[in-house]
Amino acid sequence: MPFDDDDFDPSKKPTKGLKIDNSKSSVSVSKKNNSKIHFEKIADSAFLTNEEYKYIAVDLATRYKSMILDSTLSENKTSKSKDEEKFVCENLVNLASKMNNDENQEMCVGSVGLISLLLKMLLLQRDEINDLKYKSSNLSKFDSQNSIKK
Repeated sequence: MPFDDDDFDPSKKPTKGLKIDNSKSSVSVSKKNNSKIHFEKIADSAFLTNEEYKYIAVDLATRYKSMILDSTLSENKTSKSKDEEKFVCENLVNLASKMNNDENQEMCVGSVGLISLLLKMLLLQRDEINDLKYKSSNLSKFDSQNSIKK
């Protein structure tokens, strides 16, 4: 019969694992270990850089948001606050550029992060403008009603 195996012995159990002899390999064991150590160093470095980017980005984004929400009139701002605004903006752009040039980061991740921050701040400003428009229209309605009563 085609599937009859005369050499089949049910008492023999298959062994686990691979039967590979690496003695004839062109890659030595020490080279493999060195590449593993080298890879781990690169991975640790990339992880630390990523954590640094996160820390700096959160700090700058928080400072930028507080600048946007600041209600100080431009003529009342001190030179220190103007320098702070300039500093934060320059560092945001520098961080985005640095992240874009980092080969361990996704393509354009710095630009995407900066654009996302700007869009969020734009939405905050839009909400503030809408709130002011609503209050202004209510105030003008109130004023027109008071002038009619007089």
